[in-house]
Amino acid sequence: MNPFLFLFPFLFFTHESVSQQTYSGNHILECNNSNKSERTPEFLYTCNGIQSCSTFLIFKTQPLYNTIFTISKLMSTDPTDVARINGITDSAGILPLNKELIIPVTCSCSGLTTCDSLQKNNIYKENDLQVGGKIRVPLRCACPTNSQTMSRIRFLLTYSITWEDSIKKISKQFDVKFQDLVLENRFCSVKDLISPFTNLLVPLSTEPLSTQTRTFYRNRNRNQNLKLSKKGIMIGTISGGFLAILCGVFVICLVSKRKRANKGKIVKLELPKDIQLGIFSVDQVLKVYKFEELEEATDGFTLEKRLSASVYKGSIKGRKVAIKQTGTTRIKR
Repeated sequence: MNPFLFLFPFLFFTHESVSQQTYSGNHILECNNSNKSERTPEFLYTCNGIQSCSTFLIFKTQPLYNTIFTISKLMSTDPTDVARINGITDSAGILPLNKELIIPVTCSCSGLTTCDSLQKNNIYKENDLQVGGKIRVPLRCACPTNSQTMSRIRFLLTYSITWEDSIKKISKQFDVKFQDLVLENRFCSVKDLISPFTNLLVPLSTEPLSTQTRTFYRNRNRNQNLKLSKKGIMIGTISGGFLAILCGVFVICLVSKRKRANKGKIVKLELPKDIQLGIFSVDQVLKVYKFEELEEATDGFTLEKRLSASVYKGSIKGRKVAIKQTGTTRIKR
């Protein structure tokens, strides 16, 4: 029997096993790894034989990168493709913060970022960055292996893990089998934990959908804001109630004081003089006297009492009056 027939399957299996990508965990945050080959999880994903492929990254919007244009420029991608796959019509519109966007990229056997890979690709040291300086940021991505392609896996989406994520949640979000996600990232056990600020690969048979993305809010912030909101409402309610009580007491005291001040006090009402004169005038006009009284008051309408052609002066009960003759009858002495 030909010995090569036994050797060939063994070599093929070995090649595919080495090509599988491994979840790196918190190693990507370290800057002192001794391996400088950039072929371990501490650097970038390994090159599995396929030199270039189309794949996707998940990017979360930030204050300076919250439009399709700014994000596309940052990621060196076509804004039209980014808008299309995310179902966005207004490329200049402001997007909510922490909204997940699907970014189509071309992965070329290098290429989310680790501390060591940044140092390897730039002249700056870990804590010696210069203001205004430019740095090269290799994006961490991977292409499907031959065995994955045969399993109808077309894309390996690079997903950035956040605080509340878990393998189960991510598999449900992208409609991927839990076991497939564990296998493709070479977890030792289904109980393995994942860490925030790291990334894993999500095997997809079709392009990701915009409905599979989400706008992320931290539960810790929500809980904190909820507590602050409840505390503010409580303080406002207590303060408002206390202020209302003070106002009520003040009004009661003021009313009581005024009642005590007005008790037993005679209020004298005095009309203005112009009103008094008006009343007096009306009283004089409406007063009716007998002719004999008028004749007596004017001494029989003598010339000495005459003021004008038809007006005489007189005195009635000690009051000086002016008497006007209004009739046409001639007054006789």
